[in-house]
Amino acid sequence: MHHTTDLANGSSIASDMTPWFDKVVQGTGSSKGIELLVEKQFGDLKGMISYTLSKSTRQYDSLNYGNPFRFRYDRLHDLSVSLKYQISKHWDVSALWVLGSGYPVTLPVSKYSAGIIIHNNDSDMGGVVYDYSSKNNYTLPVYHRLDLGVHYNNTNRWWQYTWSIDIFNVYNRKNPVYLYYSNNYPKSFKYGSFLPMIPTISYLLKF
Repeated sequence: MHHTTDLANGSSIASDMTPWFDKVVQGTGSSKGIELLVEKQFGDLKGMISYTLSKSTRQYDSLNYGNPFRFRYDRLHDLSVSLKYQISKHWDVSALWVLGSGYPVTLPVSKYSAGIIIHNNDSDMGGVVYDYSSKNNYTLPVYHRLDLGVHYNNTNRWWQYTWSIDIFNVYNRKNPVYLYYSNNYPKSFKYGSFLPMIPTISYLLKF
């Protein structure tokens, strides 16, 4: 891939009124992998198993000392298993389980005190400086979850409707999606997660 874009070091889209195109850099990218899929579409029990093995990198002259680094959405392994069982004419149950490698994030490898900086006879406390060895140098833990559902379907001459009861993330897995620095003792990086176990009831009408 050519002319891929990323934010320049120290830039943020919402940080100031500088035009966005002055905050990005252009470079190249590479993506490769293989995807396998097995599917059963007949009988009362239907299902699908898919697996993807992939690698995606980016390279920018002004980022990561010009060295290639993992793309922010690079995921080495991605596995999905889905099943649907037709209990009767109107009732069916479904299950979906997904498993994937964690996404890359950038973490400092060390920190040091900058001490006192003297510039033009003015002094300034430098504070703490974090040292980053490379971009996207750390991988978040493995992501996985299980979704279950029960559905009632009915059809007549004029319309079709479905009642559904679904549970997202049945075992309430706290999948890490980002890292943040906690000032609470002991001070360290903590995992942040979204979307705990969520039960839903829905009604779908087609006519």
